[in-house]
Amino acid sequence: DDSSQTPSARDMLAGAVQTPLTETTNGPNRTERSPVERKRPASAFNNSKSVLDAVFAVSALSWLALVHAFGIMLCAVLLAIRTRSLHRRKQFMVLPNAQLEDMYRETAQELGVRRLPKLLISLEKTGPYSFGVLRPTIVLPAICTGQLTTQEVRIVIAHELVHHRRGDLIVNAVQLAIAMVWWFHPVVWILNKSIRRIREDCCDDTLLAA
Repeated sequence: DDSSQTPSARDMLAGAVQTPLTETTNGPNRTERSPVERKRPASAFNNSKSVLDAVFAVSALSWLALVHAFGIMLCAVLLAIRTRSLHRRKQFMVLPNAQLEDMYRETAQELGVRRLPKLLISLEKTGPYSFGVLRPTIVLPAICTGQLTTQEVRIVIAHELVHHRRGDLIVNAVQLAIAMVWWFHPVVWILNKSIRRIREDCCDDTLLAA
């Protein structure tokens, strides 16, 4: 019988309802992603962000190191220029006369200075000063020796000799080295200025006590 072999409309409708929705809507090749796969882009973004942060941190430290090194080099160059200028002016200085040299040695002996610095007379208009750690030197301006009395010149010489006896020039060299390394710190410069002022006061107090 042909009517028994032909599917009825009810059977065709039932087959259509039983067909999986995924085959008609999503297609046979589309699959749903797992929760782990959904989290992969976020974790990859976090990893790339961490790498960038590390690169920026290293770059910042490198720049700070370069700036620090540049500051040290600049301080060293300025110190070298100042030292060279001082030694250049030293060529135009003259030795003291015999009377001033004898007074200088007597004053050094009275103060107990073991290593006698070299005494030079400067023709420039400047104040008395000392320099040199390996070759200590005391500089007196010619105007000082010409306008001051013998006793006043002796006091000026004694003040500079006390600096050498106390080792102030070595301390000053250490201060310069610290200032070169810590050039960016204002406290270092303030302390150096205070130490220099205290050093001068200590020399004056030593002379007054003597």
